[in-house]
Amino acid sequence: MTNKDFKFLMAGKTEMSVKELYDILKNNELDDFDPIAEAFKFYDPDNTGYIDLDRLREIFALLGYGELSYGDMQILVECADADKDGKISLEDFR
Repeated sequence: MTNKDFKFLMAGKTEMSVKELYDILKNNELDDFDPIAEAFKFYDPDNTGYIDLDRLREIFALLGYGELSYGDMQILVECADADKDGKISLEDFR
């Protein structure tokens, strides 16, 4: 949500009650919301359809696993690559 969207929803108020939040969200249509696809976007910021290995390496470093070697990366891909195309797609991610 952008800052502009937040300000619009809040209509100048600094607080929102649970009832007000409920009233905003009750008519929100989320029939096509896919939480797995949304999570996948974190690993595929360029929307290529595949997990970016540099991004994956960065995430593992941020999680405290240190620098992953090429061999480590190959093992991760092999374990996650369900369709054996050498890449981790959204379908593999599921």
